[in-house]
Amino acid sequence: MLLASNGLGVPPVFIVKFTDGIRWIDVREVNAGQVSLAGCGQVRKGASIEDVEPIIEVDVRRMRVLAD
Repeated sequence: MLLASNGLGVPPVFIVKFTDGIRWIDVREVNAGQVSLAGCGQVRKGASIEDVEPIIEVDVRRMRVLAD
């Protein structure tokens, strides 16, 4: 996302819809050092319980309200 932002000349934003509204944050403000590993915790079709991925945790309190 950061490389595309530089190439296109637009800000990199992460937008998410919660039950109480839509929030966003500039990706450059996210602490990418807060990485953990997570998975689904259950066996899914075509995947195993060991299927884990890196997760970057975003502090929701730092996100701005886009719409309610």
